[in-house]
Amino acid sequence: MRNTSQRPKTLVPERLDRLDLNHLRTFVAVSRAGSFSAASRALRVRQPAISKAIASLEKSVGSPVFERGARGVHLTAAGSQLLDAADRALAELRTAVEVVARREPDLTGDLMLCAQEHVASRILPVPLRTLRIEFPQLFPRVITGASHLLLREILEGRAEFGLFFYLEPSSLIDRRKIGEVPARIVVNPKFAKDARVLESFIGSREVDDLATRHYPTVTELQKARPNTRIVISSSSYELHRQLVLEGAGISIMPEVVVSDLIATGALEVFRPDWVFPAALELVTRRGHRLTRSGHALIRLVRARLQALGYRA
Repeated sequence: MRNTSQRPKTLVPERLDRLDLNHLRTFVAVSRAGSFSAASRALRVRQPAISKAIASLEKSVGSPVFERGARGVHLTAAGSQLLDAADRALAELRTAVEVVARREPDLTGDLMLCAQEHVASRILPVPLRTLRIEFPQLFPRVITGASHLLLREILEGRAEFGLFFYLEPSSLIDRRKIGEVPARIVVNPKFAKDARVLESFIGSREVDDLATRHYPTVTELQKARPNTRIVISSSSYELHRQLVLEGAGISIMPEVVVSDLIATGALEVFRPDWVFPAALELVTRRGHRLTRSGHALIRLVRARLQALGYRA
């Protein structure tokens, strides 16, 4: 007779019935962020709601999923196993929903959206081409410009949604991360030892967020080079690229904006140990629900990010 005393415990049916999809999403977010507070900021919900969701999940699975520490949280053995399963389950559910959506009648009419110039030029071309192949009667219209001007297009209803790597805070909008790209500080290798260039920072927040007075990248740079200062600011990363190539200074940009120049050696990464996550966010008016056309494009944007090797 086999000894069954060592068989792993299984969830009883009533525990399975208590599993909540939002609790799983929260669990995945905390796992990725490394702390409840970071997950709270990423999900745009209060930290007590994060704690409550994780407590409910742990009650459902009958085991702690995190070890709490002074510097954040770490997955338990049970948590690691659950994370793999949760990732697969959420991915399969998203795929199933997308398959069902594609079976619905063809999409037609206008799809008006906003995107920062670098999002439009570096990420959107393939998704827009694919969208037109799938739905030839759909007419996408893309507005580009400075973030604070694009926000007005969304709030006044001229655009259904926007795609941003950075947008100033506002209580009038809902925002959701749909992908993440590493941001890197780059320099023209011809000027990699030129103190004047390395201490000249080309910024963007001073244009994208008119109220900002905090520049964390510059603060970090000043620890090694106290004379570092912002010398030019622009919301156009196309301009940033050219300014860095000309030796006007250094700049931090999402990798997708400069990957081609890094690959050819025209630019190089300054301080390779510094990697800053740049979240690509979907922004809508508060309470607005995306149309099927909007969902279709966001699905393709996620697929494009994954094809480029980024998290989506």
